[in-house]
Amino acid sequence: MINSLSFPNFGIALTLALLLAVLYASFLYYNEKKFSTPSIAKTILVFLRAFVVALIVIILFSPVLKTRKEEVKAPVVVMADDVSASLDSKNSNVDFNKEWGRLKENLSKDYTVKNLEFASIVSEEKLDTFQKKSTNFSNLFTYIDNQYADQNIGAILIHSDGIFNEGNNPLYMDAFINTPLYIVADGDTTQYKDVMVSDIFYNKIAYLGDKFTLQVDVKAYNAAGSFSKLIVESKNKGNSKKYYEENIAIKSNDFFTTRSIELDATTPGLTRYSISVPALGDEKNKVNNYKDIFVEVLDGRQKILILANSPHPDIAAMKQIILLNKNYEVTVGFTGDVQPKLSGFNMVVLHNLPSEKYPVKAELEQIKTLKTPTLFVLGNQTSLPFFNQAQELLSISGNSNNTEEILSDISAGFSAFTVSDELKRTIKTFPPLITPFGEYKVKGNGLVFATQNIKKIKTRYPQLLFGESKGVRTAIFCGEGFWKWKLSDYLQNQSYEKVSEILNKSLQWVSIKEDKRKFRVAPGKTSYKENEPILVEGQLYNDNFELINEPDATLVIRSDEGKEYKYTFSKSAKSYTLNAGMFPSGTYSILGSVTFNNQLMKAQNSFTIESVNLEQQDRVAKHDVLRSLVKKYGGKLIYKEDISTLSELIRKDESIKPMIFQSNLTKSVIHLKWICMLILILLGLEWFIRRYLGSY
Repeated sequence: MINSLSFPNFGIALTLALLLAVLYASFLYYNEKKFSTPSIAKTILVFLRAFVVALIVIILFSPVLKTRKEEVKAPVVVMADDVSASLDSKNSNVDFNKEWGRLKENLSKDYTVKNLEFASIVSEEKLDTFQKKSTNFSNLFTYIDNQYADQNIGAILIHSDGIFNEGNNPLYMDAFINTPLYIVADGDTTQYKDVMVSDIFYNKIAYLGDKFTLQVDVKAYNAAGSFSKLIVESKNKGNSKKYYEENIAIKSNDFFTTRSIELDATTPGLTRYSISVPALGDEKNKVNNYKDIFVEVLDGRQKILILANSPHPDIAAMKQIILLNKNYEVTVGFTGDVQPKLSGFNMVVLHNLPSEKYPVKAELEQIKTLKTPTLFVLGNQTSLPFFNQAQELLSISGNSNNTEEILSDISAGFSAFTVSDELKRTIKTFPPLITPFGEYKVKGNGLVFATQNIKKIKTRYPQLLFGESKGVRTAIFCGEGFWKWKLSDYLQNQSYEKVSEILNKSLQWVSIKEDKRKFRVAPGKTSYKENEPILVEGQLYNDNFELINEPDATLVIRSDEGKEYKYTFSKSAKSYTLNAGMFPSGTYSILGSVTFNNQLMKAQNSFTIESVNLEQQDRVAKHDVLRSLVKKYGGKLIYKEDISTLSELIRKDESIKPMIFQSNLTKSVIHLKWICMLILILLGLEWFIRRYLGSY
């Protein structure tokens, strides 16, 4: 540690000030006759007074104390252990866990060792069984980059069999790695006889009465001349029904075939299908002989009519986004053309209607009579007087011919539904919309989702709002230019995820029938994977339909086999939440219960869990991938049996060196308490000597 004192304002003034301090002290004691003290004592007093004044003068010139600290840090060695299901130390002739622990202990003497486990995720703690069902190498490199890129990484040690089945190919990643990789190769590279269901391509949603297709890929290795079958059957609540069966002749040792199977959607709800190929007689890996999928059969699509004043790019953009959701089908119509009957639609979108040319009074009357949910999209062709008469949610006073450009911002008080934090940030960056100019006034029970920013000034004018009148829901989108939002979303995010979230949640809110239940439970999503935690939310309303959560609520999760799991909800804000952890694949029902006002309330729902057995699909170790990684980033590949030599290899690597870290700390002298104490002590000593000598 090195200390130095510097004076930012040092110069002639400081030198003169110190000289004056000495002259002042000398004049005080040598010129005044009342200080008739011995010469030695007088000299001491002069020194004390001059020193104190000099210290005060120095402090007034704001000197700073600079401290330079040097610290030698040992290189960081990252040890990443692949604990995925394809590696099983019980089948090894080397007790690898002990060897790996011994290596860590050895390296810890000279290096800073960071121990990681990785499979589907990366963790410094032990991973549970569900997380071990897939391997993601790209997660490992990303984690090391985020956590240790600013440290002196000397080497990265990886124990793996080279199998990866999620994420990017590690050979084609632009990883930050500029340190050697020492890879311990594990696993069996022998390709045994194996037949498997490789992939299944299908739509997760089908509609009642329709047909849907499964594309099934079947692979086989080292089984030429063998025979198997492809079987498709449903399995629900212990009952099974066979839909398809075909004999498969395996004609080569590297066999592949694809079958397209057409099924009928006859029963609404979730159906579990099992696609299997019976194992061969001496086959070792039988887990990959089957796969389960879940198909949700819906009882009908929501039919949406987009009725427009005239052609507009918004219409094509909205139609494309809506059709991304398989629950909807869209019909587009223009005023002046022959219109389909409104009675055939569940919802109507009116774009730039009513207008001066097309007031659509007859259509609006039908909408009112049929109680059809409606979304108004306002633009420069909308007639504000006709619009004000057509609904009871928003009044706009102004000239229909005048428009202005507005940006959007999500309202903080909106609670009808939730949106992602990413959308809240992104919507502010979307291009401006063309909006009718005027004074906006929300009427009735209008819920403002987004407000207008006019010339960078936030207003309370609604840009998107929702409301309900006489049991019919209505939404109003104040502005045309949705097509620009769609392009901007893709430019920023390479997807339409944000605009889809806005439009789909708006349509869902408008079209959904009002739920009068006072207690509800729902999973975070209807389909999970085995390595995802199950999240369940609960809501309880009082007689005024205000959200409350004072009483305790419970939840029972029941599997298809009848096994039950009981939980108590946690309370969060005004609702209930539960993280139930991870479950095996299957179909599950949930039953929530709560007692409020001496009344027992129950609510039901369901979800599915898809099997994740990627590690069992291909258990042949990929040592060629590991060799390529070493070739790309440098280092060395050794086999598991030679792990005892790894410590010496790392110590011989001259590129792995300690690093000196230097830090500088600057502190003003006035903050040093001991200087103030020294001044007080010196002044006190001077006063004592003078009193002792009778100078006062």
